Amino acid sequence: MRRVWVWPLLALLLSGCYSSVPLEGSAPAPAPGTRVVIELSDQGRIGMGRQLGSEVASVEGALVLHSDTSYVVAVSAIVGLWGSVSRWQGERVTIRPEFVRRLSERRFSMGRTVAVAGVATAGFLAFVVSRSLLGGGNEGGPGPEPPPPGGT
Repeated sequence: MRRVWVWPLLALLLSGCYSSVPLEGSAPAPAPGTRVVIELSDQGRIGMGRQLGSEVASVEGALVLHSDTSYVVAVSAIVGLWGSVSRWQGERVTIRPEFVRRLSERRFSMGRTVAVAGVATAGFLAFVVSRSLLGGGNEGGPGPEPPPPGGT
């Protein structure tokens, strides 16, 4: 028996949606290890140009250290002004607070994940049903007559 149910389950486990929740100025600073997104200001793009490149819109990664004078981030991705994404391997970058336009915390969103997994599962099941991939297909009719016994 085919285990068709494994694919939707795998889709559910592999899909994960995140949302960025802005951290307000009056809120306490995020704890080390928190996944953050730092949007750079125009001054920040210029100031961080040597380390990150000239057209960087935001930096994503785990906060290593925060002080009044800097954010140290283990960078996992950089998003360019035009939407391009460059993956990094946790290199540490120091960003001064005056370079930050907005600081957000990246949080796992269960609602979005369930919605995406539900849509993916429904699409997969519709594909399977429309292609008759579940087995138990139609025989299509009685088939050819058997030859007469003992004759040619």
